[in-house]
Amino acid sequence: PIGGFQYGFPAGLLEEHESIRETSVREMYEETGLEITRIHAISPPIYSSSGMTDESISMVYAECTGTPSNRWNESSEQIETLMVTPDEAGRMCADSQLIFDVKTWLVMTVFAKTGRLFYGA
Repeated sequence: PIGGFQYGFPAGLLEEHESIRETSVREMYEETGLEITRIHAISPPIYSSSGMTDESISMVYAECTGTPSNRWNESSEQIETLMVTPDEAGRMCADSQLIFDVKTWLVMTVFAKTGRLFYGA
């Protein structure tokens, strides 16, 4: 929200001639200091405001390695990386005082209930 903080996943814009895979690797490192070691799935484009805008996102499900760092954050970014268990994710999602990006809340809810980040193989 404007003037506040919310829980979300690393995100960014595709740069010219960059694939979603390349963008996800770059953004993960820039925003968290973590390096993607394996990508499990990339969603097709998903539209969050159909009929209002043509903006789309792709969800990337990946494994990472490294130590969280905000060294590469832009000056406008205040990012803290959290690693949570399924139980912690469930408690966070149930806390009405916390503010989530919609896709983060949905993924964390699945993680809390199943211990998995997505229903795919």
